[in-house]
Amino acid sequence: MIDYWKSQFDNKKIVILGFGQEGMSTYRFIRSVSDKCLIQVMDQNIDKPDDLLIDIDISTYFYPKKRYLEFDQDVDMVFKSPGIPLMHLKGFIEPNKITSQSNEFIKVYKDHMVGITGTKGKSTVSTLIYELLKTEGLDVELIGNIGKPPFDYIPQKDPSTFFVYELSSHQLETVSVSPKYGIVLNIFQEHLDHYASYDHYAEAKMNIGRYQSEEDTLIYSALDKEIPKRLSGHKGKLIPITKDDSVKRGLIVTPSGIDLVGDFDTLHLDQSLKRHIMGDHNLINIGVAVYITLLLGYNQSEKREKVIETFPGLPHRLAFVANVNGVDFYNDSISTIPQATIAAINALQKVDSVIIGGMDRGVDYGCLVDYINDHKSLKVILLPTTGHHLYNRLEHQERLFLAKDMEEAVITGKRITVRDSICLLSPAAASYGVYKNFESRGRHFESFVKDSL
Repeated sequence: MIDYWKSQFDNKKIVILGFGQEGMSTYRFIRSVSDKCLIQVMDQNIDKPDDLLIDIDISTYFYPKKRYLEFDQDVDMVFKSPGIPLMHLKGFIEPNKITSQSNEFIKVYKDHMVGITGTKGKSTVSTLIYELLKTEGLDVELIGNIGKPPFDYIPQKDPSTFFVYELSSHQLETVSVSPKYGIVLNIFQEHLDHYASYDHYAEAKMNIGRYQSEEDTLIYSALDKEIPKRLSGHKGKLIPITKDDSVKRGLIVTPSGIDLVGDFDTLHLDQSLKRHIMGDHNLINIGVAVYITLLLGYNQSEKREKVIETFPGLPHRLAFVANVNGVDFYNDSISTIPQATIAAINALQKVDSVIIGGMDRGVDYGCLVDYINDHKSLKVILLPTTGHHLYNRLEHQERLFLAKDMEEAVITGKRITVRDSICLLSPAAASYGVYKNFESRGRHFESFVKDSL
């Protein structure tokens, strides 16, 4: 297999565009298999390379700000890092020269892979699939958007290893091949600052199944009106998440739970299923993860039930923080869109106050405004920028509280939330502008919650 990768890179002129975690991973891997290629690194924030990471030689060049996006005409491959918008490259380099770790990795390992995408839920589903397959004894790796660049796993893995690959829209926008098993959970307005339009974002997501063959499988949510209308031309076997009980293969949502129907004995996952991760959306997430294991031929109920019962969920996703003076504080910093905040409030049920607000990326907040206006007893603590923008759109302003920052929001939550109920951080907005990412926002929230314990 290393010979294949060597043939891909030998005697090529390669640009690594973006030198964060994935860009460094790309450099390390290419340099480990080929000493006969020219590598150029472009990153606006690099003045000089880290000597601990890069062995400078005559075939390595760094282009900091002054030469950023100045491509030589004879470049063969441009490895774009996920954080760089594809639309920013228009007019600078031929599209057919742009690739990524995701594209090159899926080309080789597609038949030993399930790829998972969706605006929300993909990390939870990916981790659950990984845990379920691991407990079955399968040689399996969890990679991708969860923070594990796939090139890091090539040298150490046998070709038969099965990969659970969490894929963001940023990773999918450059692919020309799809995994054998694909999952698209939902498509909501998100990352609109990264794409020319919502349509471009949605179509990037749909690359998860766009290039499948008739032998491949795509699980998709028919409950999300955006997805079914984008399936034209998809050749893989289509497995819907649906309320239609007439389908012969699919995940059928019923009042009592979910029925998993396919070329195996029908399995019912009841609402009363023992689990830590709450909410109807998480029961669907569990159902999708289980369905993949059934497709792969694994159906040991005792092992499956133990994984589901003990799975704690992921940090910053409906995570219990502490009880302060009779109030439970929950961290749902991952909620960066209105639909996720609504799902979080519904899942916890005992929410008395919710903290919302963050970076304004042009997302439509109509559904959240309607939800809050319909739930007149819900107290809302509003952070800049989106929270403050919503103030005049929300009714019953006596239950609205403007906060200038997270510290004031938490202090307000401690003051106004009634005992035996919940104060929830679920921002419905991105963290950027104040925080590096949703994780740092969540940790900041938790620190203020716990500072009086």
